[in-house]
Amino acid sequence: MSINIGQWRITHHFRPASAADDAWSAYDFYHQWAAHLVDTALMVLGLFLLSRMNEHTSVLVASLSMLVLGLGLGLVMQVLVIAVQNAVEHRNLGAATSGATFFRFIGGSFGTAVFGPIFSNLLI
Repeated sequence: MSINIGQWRITHHFRPASAADDAWSAYDFYHQWAAHLVDTALMVLGLFLLSRMNEHTSVLVASLSMLVLGLGLGLVMQVLVIAVQNAVEHRNLGAATSGATFFRFIGGSFGTAVFGPIFSNLLI
C-alpha cells in the first residue's frame, strides 16, 4: 500500500495493517469495508476471549487471547489514523495525526487507571 501526499510517496510494507490492506486492495470498495469489519470482529473476539479469563486460565490460553486482541487492534488502529488523515486538509495533517495519537494514549492511560484496579480487585 502506498499513500500519495503531494509529491511524496510513502510506502510501508512491513506493518500488519498494510499487509492486510494490500491483500484486500485487489477487491472493490465494498470488499475492503468487509475486510475492516473482519479486523474489528477479530478485535472484539480478542476482548471476548480475555473477558472469559479466570484464575484457572492457562498461560497458553491467556497468551493466545492477547495475541488475537493485539492482531485485531493493530489492524484497526492503522485504519483509524488514515481516516483521521483523510478528514483534514494537508496543512493540518501533522496536527491531526499527533492529536489522534495523543488521544489514543490518553484513552489507554485512563483505561488502565480505571479498569486496572477493578480487574485487580476481581482477582483477589
